[in-house]
This record gives sequence, structure tokens and C-alpha cells, in this order.
Amino acid sequence: EELRLFCGQSYDGERPAGTTASFRDISRLPLVLPSVSHGLRQLLEAEAAAHGAPLGTILEVDAYNSIRELVETGMGFAILPSLAIAGREHEAKFQSWRIGSPPLSRTVHLVRPHERSLGVAVAAVERMCRATLEDLVRTGRWTSSRLVDEG
Repeated sequence: EELRLFCGQSYDGERPAGTTASFRDISRLPLVLPSVSHGLRQLLEAEAAAHGAPLGTILEVDAYNSIRELVETGMGFAILPSLAIAGREHEAKFQSWRIGSPPLSRTVHLVRPHERSLGVAVAAVERMCRATLEDLVRTGRWTSSRLVDEG
């Protein structure tokens, strides 16, 4: 899934030019991000370090809804999966940018141990999860994502 930089339309500070932001651009922005123990934050910190552009975090919040609400009020910028700001209810509230070229993304995995057989209930939940995820991607409701068949 693609990760996007975004801010609320009410944000009155400097914004990246164009439709794509670099980590150098992002390093100059006030960010509302998940805490350092969160997997998304770890990915962002690693990418920022690889680009020599440390993140300017001003507030740490782990709940995506809370991050989105703070950014909507003009608190600063956030980087979240594009799904977090997709849909008609959010489109008018936010401006967003791709991050880098190719766009920054992360992989979501559905995993289970191979060394033991699945119980009937676990197998049913796995099938339901796969069907739901495939439907979300194929219908476009999980924006900026794609399916990867692992075999």
C-alpha cells in the first residue's frame, strides 16, 4: 500500500511544491506520527535516515483516526497509508503528496506458521481475510494498493 504525506486544508504553513514530496521536503515539516515502537514509524525513520533527512516529529499518536483529526485541524503533516485519507468524506479536508519516486509503500502480510496444520476455524478466518483483502483491492476501496501472489 502506498504511503502519503498529507496536511489539512486549514494548515497555514509552508507546503511541498508539486505532487511529490522528497524526504528533504518532509524533514522541514512539523509531523504528527505514530510512536517509535510502531512499525510504520520504524519504516519512516529508516527511509528518512537513508535519505539523510531526519523527521521533524512534533507529536506522537498511535491511532490513525487521532492523527488524521489532529492534521485536519492544521496541527501539521502526517504520513499514513493512502486509505486513511481516501473517500469523499476526506478528499475536501486534506491535501496529499506522493513520497519519492517510485512512491514510498509498505507491504501488508497475512502470515501463519507452516510447521503445523491449521484448525478448521483458523482456516476459515484465513479464507475470509484473503477474500476481504482481495475484494478491497480489486474494487479500488483499498486505494493505491495491489495484490502480490506469494504462491
